[in-house]
Amino acid sequence: MLDNLLCMNLHTAGKVVGSVGTFVSFGAIIYLSMVVGHDVALSKLALQDYDYNSGVWLVLTVLFFLSSIMLIMGTTENQAFLLLPWLIISGFFIITFARVGFPLYFKLMTPKTLLVQMMYIVIIGLILALKMYVYYGICSLVHHIRKIRAEGHNEALRNEGFYSSNIQDKGFHPTDVYPHYFKI
Repeated sequence: MLDNLLCMNLHTAGKVVGSVGTFVSFGAIIYLSMVVGHDVALSKLALQDYDYNSGVWLVLTVLFFLSSIMLIMGTTENQAFLLLPWLIISGFFIITFARVGFPLYFKLMTPKTLLVQMMYIVIIGLILALKMYVYYGICSLVHHIRKIRAEGHNEALRNEGFYSSNIQDKGFHPTDVYPHYFKI
């Protein structure tokens, strides 16, 4: 299992991956909504048949948007089960990209130079490797949260903030610095 993901702590990386996924999928939802609206309008005018592929991708993108929000919440609240929808949807996207990306490349590729063909293959391979690395990092985060919770160290995972939560017992001062004393 990994200790860091993309040079970040696993919890920080979980929040960053969730945030990036949320913003990208929000943009994709807007774009796919316009595509679906255009397809529906053309099918009502009987200019073309309705293509269900864009609607399916819209539904999957909405699910990815929701799972990215759940990834952020699960990382913040240290609940491993909230990270599982993101793992399922991302696993589906990785398998789909691997299943469609390479064959589509060979189907659409017109005869070009060997250098251009190798560049496309390397780019597709790098994207797939990055997706698999991030997926493995989030799996490591799930494992890390479960391990810490099993040991009973829930306080180590909480993000309670800078100040202590129980004012009567501990006082209202930062817990990781010396208290400030004033000269009277």
